[in-house]
Amino acid sequence: MSSFLKKQSENQSGWEFSPCDLCGELEGEDSLALKHQDAPDGTAFIRVCRTCGLKRLWPRPGTNIIHNYYASDYGPYKGRRRSPAKQAIWNLLRDGASGAPGRGRGLRPLRPLFRLLADWIFDINVPLDRERLPRILDVGCGFGDLLLYWQSRGADVLGVDFDERAVEAARKLGIVVLPGALEEQNLMAQSFDVVVFNHSLEHLPSPTLTLQQAFRILRQGGSIHITVPNGASTGLSLEKDKWAAICFPVHFWFFDVITLSQTLKFVGFHNIKMHSRNIWRHRLAALITEPGWQSFSNIWQLLRLSLSRRNNGDLLSVVAIRT
Repeated sequence: MSSFLKKQSENQSGWEFSPCDLCGELEGEDSLALKHQDAPDGTAFIRVCRTCGLKRLWPRPGTNIIHNYYASDYGPYKGRRRSPAKQAIWNLLRDGASGAPGRGRGLRPLRPLFRLLADWIFDINVPLDRERLPRILDVGCGFGDLLLYWQSRGADVLGVDFDERAVEAARKLGIVVLPGALEEQNLMAQSFDVVVFNHSLEHLPSPTLTLQQAFRILRQGGSIHITVPNGASTGLSLEKDKWAAICFPVHFWFFDVITLSQTLKFVGFHNIKMHSRNIWRHRLAALITEPGWQSFSNIWQLLRLSLSRRNNGDLLSVVAIRT
């Protein structure tokens, strides 16, 4: 099932031709060409699996060179850069939506409104209104932005990230982050209530293998929270290689509702709930500042995005339960 267990063909450049992680198929249709000087023949593709339809980067940077493509100013490694006022609003919205101890529970009458706003603004929202606060693991946590919030509200937290820059940035904030992949950590079975993949699952060599580890360490009834780029988004179909969530060449996988559901069910998760949302910030900025973006065709594209069908947004957010 997992491509991690299959032999991969690696080009001399360090880029590898990896099979589909969901079904192991090599063949597929190359739906979008992406130019990169390091790729074999200067081009990589988003390949649609012939068997299951999962989209993947073909070829992709191998594990020995992937660190080279995360720049020194990569956002998840830099630490918090919100202004104090913006951070206060950020905390207030999360408190109201999560029912966090203290202020969050005092906002309980307005919680439906806060939840609605949080689902629109944030990619990951973990409830904190239980009698016993959850033990939370964030995989691919970067400097630990979410972990810092959850820890400040009383939760027991731990992070995992493969980049030493993230580990060091988190340490300076008082967050414990383990270096390496989740499957390298040997964490105790059924020892966490919540596992989070916030824009990290698409970076992994084998999402299936890592999700199997997440399932193993979750307690019965525990939840997994995932946000990934949506391979079936209207934004990708309209904007092609200009789509913001491609993040070439560090995004390896482009799940959609069907392929992500299939992957989670194979691992053992149930009660899968998904919703999608669009990324508007860069589009609105381009509309204001970039020459040509005020054209009728681009304004029409924005309208089409806003009217796109449910689960065709740029990002997919998922919650599933270990039962």
